[in-house]
Amino acid sequence: MTTLRDLGLSEYESRAYRSLLETGPTTAKELSRASDVPMGRIYDVLNSLETHSLVRSQAASRPKKYAAVEPETALDRLLADKKRELDEQ
Repeated sequence: MTTLRDLGLSEYESRAYRSLLETGPTTAKELSRASDVPMGRIYDVLNSLETHSLVRSQAASRPKKYAAVEPETALDRLLADKKRELDEQ
């Protein structure tokens, strides 16, 4: 079975995304605890996941909350990124 790491995510990104699926919309601090991603790295990880369009931030809430996109959508986006990367090579 293909893992998120096989599709280009780091260990921290994979853990954060999976934790967001379990917890639902949550703050960076709560996600850091739930995913065991260090607090000093969680914002970089979330920004990277947003770049991959796997996470949406809800800026209207204070503190800001983050939510994962549906797994099917995430898989489609990661596969498209991998295909684009292979085409460029």
